Amino acid sequence: MKKRKRNDQRPICQCKAYKFPHKIGGKCKGITFATFYFYNVKQLCNECNCLSDNNCDVVDGLESIKEAECFRYQEHYYPAENLPLDFEDRE
Repeated sequence: MKKRKRNDQRPICQCKAYKFPHKIGGKCKGITFATFYFYNVKQLCNECNCLSDNNCDVVDGLESIKEAECFRYQEHYYPAENLPLDFEDRE
C-alpha cells in the first residue's frame, strides 16, 4: 500500500510554541505570524477583516489566524515558506 503525501499548505512559523520551525496550528496560534505582518507588511492588514480600530484581532487573541488576510495570502502564494522573523518575539 502506497502512503499518500500530506498536502499541508500552512505557512511555517518560528515562535516559541515549539523549539523548532513549525506549521501554524496546535500550540502555535499564529499570533507571532500575525504580529510580523501587522508591523512589517501593513498593506495586507488594510484589506483584512481582522483589523478593527487600527488593531489586529488575531494579535489581540480575538480571532483565529485562519481569518487573517496575511495567513490566507501566505498560504495561497507562498505555501510552507519559512517566515523570517526579524523582531524580538513577545510571546
